Amino acid sequence: MAKLFETSADIIELAENKFDETTLSDLGINLKVISTAKAKTILKVQRANATTNFITKKDIILTVYEEAFDRLTDEHKNLLMEGALSNISYDTEKDKLNVEMDFAKEIFRMRRKYPNYVDIAEESYIVIEQIEDEERQRKEAAKLAKKDKKNK
Repeated sequence: MAKLFETSADIIELAENKFDETTLSDLGINLKVISTAKAKTILKVQRANATTNFITKKDIILTVYEEAFDRLTDEHKNLLMEGALSNISYDTEKDKLNVEMDFAKEIFRMRRKYPNYVDIAEESYIVIEQIEDEERQRKEAAKLAKKDKKNK
């Protein structure tokens, strides 16, 4: 299971500002931002389950892979945050909160507004791969150092 921790204040502020732009907060929907030490995506939006909602009084959970998110430019952070939050909608007829989980739909939605969104999304995955490569290299170096130490 991924390690979760409190998100830095600047990311929370960005997320809350972008969330306010969606007008979902006007409907009484609340956002909780948390960070994770490792993830397959930089930002993940999900609907809070009944237990989480009861405990936190939050309807939406935004999980941020903070190490990767911090490596992006401010412009890319803004656009990816907007893209992630664009997956949330509220159906007033059914009185139901919906969270789209299909990343392709996010890409199509955001590309209409920002033609370079595909490139920005790709960059986010490249950043994650870089972090994984760095971690792999650290482990290999530590393993080699340990092996060298044993041989001495």
